[in-house]
Amino acid sequence: MSTKDFVSSLSVNNVTTSFLDDTNKLPLVISPRFDDSLEFLCRWLVANRSWVEEQMLFYGAILIRGFAIDDAPEFERAISSLQPNLCDSYRGTSPRSVFEGTKYTFSAADAPVNYPIGQHVEMAFLKSPVSVDFMMVIHDLSRHLLVILASFDLYLLLLNFCRPRQLYFGCLKGSNSAGGETSLCDFRKVYQELDPAVRYKFEAKKMLYARTHPKVGEKWTFDVAAMLSWKQMFGTSDKQEVEAICQEEEAAEVQWIGPNNDTFFQEWMDEACQLHPDTKEKVWFNHVQVFHWSTFPAELWFAFTRIRDIRFLLRSIIIAIFSVIKYCLLGHRMALDIRFGDGSPISVSEMNQVRKVVHKNMVFSTWKKGDIMCIDNFSTSHGRQPTYDFGRKILVAWSNPHDKTSTIPSPTADKKKEHDYEDLTECLGVLFDDACVPGAVEATPNSSPDSTLSSEEAHDLKEFIINQGKPKDIATGINTNATSLVQAQA
Repeated sequence: MSTKDFVSSLSVNNVTTSFLDDTNKLPLVISPRFDDSLEFLCRWLVANRSWVEEQMLFYGAILIRGFAIDDAPEFERAISSLQPNLCDSYRGTSPRSVFEGTKYTFSAADAPVNYPIGQHVEMAFLKSPVSVDFMMVIHDLSRHLLVILASFDLYLLLLNFCRPRQLYFGCLKGSNSAGGETSLCDFRKVYQELDPAVRYKFEAKKMLYARTHPKVGEKWTFDVAAMLSWKQMFGTSDKQEVEAICQEEEAAEVQWIGPNNDTFFQEWMDEACQLHPDTKEKVWFNHVQVFHWSTFPAELWFAFTRIRDIRFLLRSIIIAIFSVIKYCLLGHRMALDIRFGDGSPISVSEMNQVRKVVHKNMVFSTWKKGDIMCIDNFSTSHGRQPTYDFGRKILVAWSNPHDKTSTIPSPTADKKKEHDYEDLTECLGVLFDDACVPGAVEATPNSSPDSTLSSEEAHDLKEFIINQGKPKDIATGINTNATSLVQAQA
């Protein structure tokens, strides 16, 4: 290949790679070798999409740096070349606004830039559609053919509620003073390095989330989530429409509270950790670093220890005193509140142990104009370091959702298995009680009536439910044999 052909090629070798942090190997940095134009970047990302996503999956994040990206539409064009399936639906915590000339590009957060944002994976706190305990019960009941068929449909339904698979941050103007970085942290390492006793407590008790959003967002508050109104979050002022949206997304039941019944409230329980949906690695996957009342002053203190700006120290002391009075002595709750699943509070000591591991594994990238940070949202967290440079301009987009169903079984799952079976059978009697289905008979791999599933087919179907196989290959067989079953019984 001639030099001219090599320079114009879309080979992986036509970019340079390095690491921003050689110790943590996070993020992988991709820079131009010869051509830094937006046109080349877009063509290169299309040609090497699989390779880029493999690196993102392995390292957790990729920083694309040194290309000519000057505005939000150009940023959106670049990331659309890498990820054509972008999403504009947002159920997160920070107030955001869309950039002019784009559909999927938003301000990273409209909260003041001197407010720290703790490390988190985007929308990790949203209600999981299915628990491992529930699926274990389904597996145990799989000897009933009708239950298998019903649970198959239910299982597909439960996969609909998700959170973004990848995030893309971009920079139009970086900070000219200290702070303002979008920090990263590998939450796989956090899971591994967290004290086993602390991790066990979080996994065993699970997390109890509560979110409260006013009709009109607050302006003067240290609680970032209180700045986001439910009208802004759902894009409507119709409470019935909000309820319909939540029902469609299988979110927790909506309650309207407050003097005028116009304050949005939800409460639900979820896991503290999960398995990565692709690599099956264990990941610290919750929002305790953001929703605990001690986070704001603690992160300001952390910023002071890094930057040595006395303003962060003073604000940390003032807000710590304010938070202790409001949340400890007076019993108020954050707009987005988190506790253990039994309702007991998470202590400051326990939070400090979590923060210690998170801070140990954090990586800081000072933004440069044109930067694009691509993040695997199921392994790597992001956060925002506070700054007093108010000219900073960071934008964000995210991919279509990915299933959050690979949760790690609770340490008490085996002990609860039999109890869960009884509870589920009682609660879902219509689904599991043969007497409620006219003409239904028990059909197992060893007792199938003629013209229904053979032993081999029944075994394959059971394996599909357990191993979450490809529905397309099985669905045809299910429909065909289900029809035969009905005909045989008629």
